[in-house]
Parts: sequence; C-alpha cells; structure tokens
Amino acid sequence: MLPRRCRRLNQAVEERSFSLTSQNETGVRWTRYSEQLFTIKDGKRHSTAAAFLLPILDRLNLTTTTGALMTWLLFEGTRAVGVEYLHEGMLRQVNVLKVGDRLQLKAISDLKSLVSVLILEEYTVKILIQVIVSFFVFIVDVVYGDRSYARFYVLETIARVPYFSFLSVLHLYETLGFWRRADLLKVHFAETWNELHHLLIMESQGGNRYWGDRFIAQHIAVAYYWIVVLLYMLLPKYAYYLMELIEDHAYHTYDDYLKTHGEELKTQPAPQVAIDYYRDGDLYMFEEVQTATRGKFRHPQVDNLYDVFINIREDECAHVKTMEALQKPDARQSFYSPHTVFMAVKALPIDGDV
Repeated sequence: MLPRRCRRLNQAVEERSFSLTSQNETGVRWTRYSEQLFTIKDGKRHSTAAAFLLPILDRLNLTTTTGALMTWLLFEGTRAVGVEYLHEGMLRQVNVLKVGDRLQLKAISDLKSLVSVLILEEYTVKILIQVIVSFFVFIVDVVYGDRSYARFYVLETIARVPYFSFLSVLHLYETLGFWRRADLLKVHFAETWNELHHLLIMESQGGNRYWGDRFIAQHIAVAYYWIVVLLYMLLPKYAYYLMELIEDHAYHTYDDYLKTHGEELKTQPAPQVAIDYYRDGDLYMFEEVQTATRGKFRHPQVDNLYDVFINIREDECAHVKTMEALQKPDARQSFYSPHTVFMAVKALPIDGDV
C-alpha cells in the first residue's frame, strides 16, 4: 500500500486532469507521472547505486560503465540476453556469460581465493619472523640496555650468523648441482667478513669480557643458525626479510648511540682492527658489501672511534639495502656483486670511443 502522502499526491495529479500514465499529442514522447518509489536498506533511504551497486563493485563478473545510454535490449527468442548501449559516440553490446565463460570466471575466482590465502600466509610468516626478531631485540635492548659494548658484542655475534646460514644452503645447492651463482656467495661471505670485523672492534673495547655474555650470545647464535637454514631452504624471501629487520635494528641501535655519545667517541682513538679493515688493509671485502653503490665504493675516514661507529652504522644500512634487493622475485637471476658491476661499468666505452 502506498504511503499516505503519495496517495494524496496522486489524487492531486488526477484532479489537475493529468493521467498517471498518458501519451502526449505527437506520440513521440511519453508524459507521465509515476508513483514515488524508494530504495530502503537497513531502514535508511538510499540511492539504488549506493544500496546495491557499491557493495559488489569488486565482483569479477561485474563491469561498470558510466556516461552510457542504453538503446536496445538483445533477445534470443523470448529471453533477454544482453543490451546495446551508446558510449563515447560508439554503439556497444554486452551479453550475459555463457556456460564456458562461467567456468572460466569460476577459475579466476578460485585463483583470486588462492592469492588471498597466499597473502594471509605471507602475513602469518611475517608475524612469526617479527616475533623471532622481537626476542632478539629483547636480549639486545633490555637485558644489555645499560652495557653498551657488551650489547654490541651480542648484537654482532648474532647478526652475522644468518649469513653463515645463507652460505651453508648455497654451498649445499652448489654441491648437489641444483643452482650456482657465485655473486651471492661472494656477497654473503663479504657480509660475514664485515660483521666479523664489527665483532672484533667490539671485542677490542671489552665487549666480550664476561663469560656470561659470551655464553648467551653464542648459544642464541647457534639457535639462530638452524632457524635461518630451514627458513632459507623453504622460504628464502622471508629469510632475507628476517635479516633485513635485524640489520635495520642494528642501524638504529648504532645511530642512537652516536647521537648520545658522539662527543665522547670523538676523543677516543680508532682500534687498529678498524683502521686495517676500513682504510689500510685489502679493501676488496669491504667494497663487496656495498651493493647499492653501482660500482662507486665508499672509502671512509677512520680518525677516531666516532668515525668507526659511523662506518659500522653505514655498513648496517648497506646490509639492509642488500636484503631488500634480494627479496625481489627475480633477485636470484638479476643480482650481481659490486665488483661484477664495477668491472662491467669499467668495460663500457667512454663517450667518443668506438
């Protein structure tokens, strides 16, 4: 039954001698007054689009076109099977899906469901990795929060271990003939060498003085080794993600320490192990961790302990960039070590050469 106001409006129209549905004199257009219609959803008045179209815009079997004028209904016998419409000056037709199309659409829908499951699994794996890293952060930041060099010793002991895991798995694959890429082996070994020198620097400052600190760091490192080995064999992308989080934490740890103790560090001499690694020794291994420099290597100054911590912090930043690069889908085929890139750039002809 019509609402009371609608009945009164219809009555007023008829009293004015207008038919609710009447044809004008030319017979070309229809002049009509129709009953008021409402779209109600959840007890509220909506437009038809807001009530029914917007909630289903992500459906695979729905295509929305605006600015279109429907000109014809398409029939097969007495069954409407599509429409013809005018859009941007062109007549177009769209038909309902046939059985084969429905099957194809179902396959696409199943694929979309599978992608959703994989996204959920990726989210779950990342949460698990973040939990593992949180334990590492708890040990470094909470247990050793007020003992800086012991804290850095533990940090470097644990942080270098995943690179051992990467190398072990890559050597296994190489031995079995599954996959061989010298560039990854070179870079990961250079990263272990880099972290080793960070560790030696912390030991030179007394970070490994106490047996308890060595015991905790070394036993956590052994556990981390096997965790990363399994993760790298099953899900290498997430092994690199784990290492990215660890190196990112290391970067911010050293950055905060520099902000707090910068002036004090500038008055202390650089240890000889840092001078040899960053300046006076064979710099090949140091250069090999600089994967984001495109063959332009960083050769920093090492005049005092402040410079040493700056260099360590920048090393951690370089590791983060490497881990990010190795998470790309084509990384195993497209990743090259810095010296490989350097030699390729060096071999390019100079402008004007033939």
